[in-house]
Amino acid sequence: AGGVIFQENTVGRSGYILISGTAEITKEIPFPGTVKRSIVLKNLKPGDFFGERTMLFGFRRYATVTAKQSCVIGKLKRNVFFQLVSIREMEKREDRRSQLRRLRLFETLSDEEIAKIGDALEKRTLQAGEIIVQQGDTSSDLVIVMEGQCSELKLAEDDVTAAARVYRAGECLGDSCFLRQTTRQPCAVVATTKVKLHFLCRKRFERMLGSLTRLQQMKHLS
Repeated sequence: AGGVIFQENTVGRSGYILISGTAEITKEIPFPGTVKRSIVLKNLKPGDFFGERTMLFGFRRYATVTAKQSCVIGKLKRNVFFQLVSIREMEKREDRRSQLRRLRLFETLSDEEIAKIGDALEKRTLQAGEIIVQQGDTSSDLVIVMEGQCSELKLAEDDVTAAARVYRAGECLGDSCFLRQTTRQPCAVVATTKVKLHFLCRKRFERMLGSLTRLQQMKHLS
């Protein structure tokens, strides 16, 4: 207890996580007509991470952290953090590439083209019951199901009829509108479970790979 974990205004390269015990973050504040006084900014409890500004950006320590009782602390160095982030990003990129490679729509594209498409994907998470695609929409987004399940619904004036198509992980929807751009969505698509989706905008696709019409002719996309 009372041990200083790090001191305000010092340099460092690490962040810390409090595993057990308690600690407090304090800062010296000048008050008019008095010497500096130390004020408590935060009381730390197990599970709290601190020191991230210095770890990420190399700033001097903003405040002092002191143990209030016997503590167990984990230390994460900056280079280890960035290595972990880089590895995770590489794994996520490979997951996207693998999913795209399994789609019949892109089976004739090169690995470089697949990698570019993977970088253009926008990730979204929707809850069960949320609408993914509106019936009659002219959106030209391609939607790839990464996790979960969704179903088509045919909407009539006074009725909602479940269509036969169910989409599961690894399948895509909206491919007709993505390829032809003028086609309207024949059915609504609704998440039946929590779903993780990747959206591919046709305009962004064409900015990266050129005209989709030309690619359809050259690569036989269908």
